[in-house]
Amino acid sequence: MKKTTIKFLLGITAVFAFNIAKAQFPVITSANQIHSIGDSIHYIDMNSFGFDPIPAGGANVIWDYSSLFSAGTTADFIYADPATAPSSTAYPTATAAMENSSVAGNEWFKEDPDSIIRLGLSSPDPNLGDLVYDNGAFIRIKFPFTAGNSWATPFYTGTQSGDFGIPGTIITVGNGSFSTSVDAFGTLTLPNGTILDSVVRTHVIENFEYFGDIGVGSLLSLGTISDDYFYWWKEGVKDPVLVSGTTLTNGGSPSIVLRYQPILITDINTEDETTAKINIYPNPGNGTFNIITENGTYNLKVVDVLGNIVYNNVIHISSNKTSKQLDISYLNKGVYFISLSNAQLQITERIIIK
Repeated sequence: MKKTTIKFLLGITAVFAFNIAKAQFPVITSANQIHSIGDSIHYIDMNSFGFDPIPAGGANVIWDYSSLFSAGTTADFIYADPATAPSSTAYPTATAAMENSSVAGNEWFKEDPDSIIRLGLSSPDPNLGDLVYDNGAFIRIKFPFTAGNSWATPFYTGTQSGDFGIPGTIITVGNGSFSTSVDAFGTLTLPNGTILDSVVRTHVIENFEYFGDIGVGSLLSLGTISDDYFYWWKEGVKDPVLVSGTTLTNGGSPSIVLRYQPILITDINTEDETTAKINIYPNPGNGTFNIITENGTYNLKVVDVLGNIVYNNVIHISSNKTSKQLDISYLNKGVYFISLSNAQLQITERIIIK
């Protein structure tokens, strides 16, 4: 069996020019990362044209992705009850069963305050069945993490219950490797205009190979898969706020992923985050809204659920006791996000046109 040689990004001090004695690194803890039954994480897929992940990483990086535009699709990750989800008996130690809105089946995890361990994948397709990693496979996330940290599983294996449509074939996963390096931190502007500071980025590389045992005394390689992904994390937000990466199957053309959570400042679950107060009424409304906030000049944007800017203007608010009227009654009924920003602050609020 040919063993794949993987170059891990574990020499993180060579990538970073960080002075640990002087820098104050943001930290991502497990406090808001452990999933509960019923959690649903919503992502908007973005067009990757003009996207630059700034792969060199480093300290105090400025990632401005406000100019990205929607690809017109979304992805939802829903956490089902691991005790009752299909194939639960194959993953008896699982605490989380994640459903993907675009792929049938579940991804299985064991989560605790120290780590999230990936146990395998299950599919309703009988040709695929359940992939169960040996010995829990690998640590997907190790808490807490901050700039300069890294973790890896140099080698993992697994067994597939399906036969890939080749009767009598035993399918296994081999030459698996997984590594994570925390390679950057800084300020991230999302495509919906939300600005997040103290964002931490992880760089993940995973490789594995499928083998088939057709009973002839040797294993037949059925293909290789290589993932190279970046994840941006914000303390107080469950799951990465931005995901970018490529998947190569059998060395072919890359499959590209670029998506983000259209979060608002008010969605961040931390007492350290402070925002100005905003009052928008009536909400829900028929499309004509009154806005009350601190006096000042603001850039006002209205963004739909796909991340498209549907209204953009500059407004002046003279007093926090007077209201500014916004008429977007011409828009379709549904959920939108109002963003007010200037040099001092940013405020984002969800509105509904009924």
